[in-house]
Amino acid sequence: MDLKTIILDAIRLQDDYNTHWSEKEAFAYALNNFIASKDWEIKRYGILEACTSYFQGLGLSVPYMNYDIEQLGHDPETYWEDLAKCFLDNTLKISSPYSLFIS
Repeated sequence: MDLKTIILDAIRLQDDYNTHWSEKEAFAYALNNFIASKDWEIKRYGILEACTSYFQGLGLSVPYMNYDIEQLGHDPETYWEDLAKCFLDNTLKISSPYSLFIS
């Protein structure tokens, strides 16, 4: 399963997910949650490290056990940063407060 699908599936599990949202709206929702919860870390450590921490802390309900990660075809050693990079790549297209954190 590709990383984008993993992330979108996790967004869809959120309590306030709206089934009428487009993919872009779903990513924007998750981006706003990420920025709200990791604002300090973004400023202190940078966007990629903060986003990796967000996924490791299960900010979204993604598979987290090494066995499950491997079954999905991903490397447990790079999975968390790979998720973060995929998430950030997909949210760069969204007009949002994200631009405030890009130096």
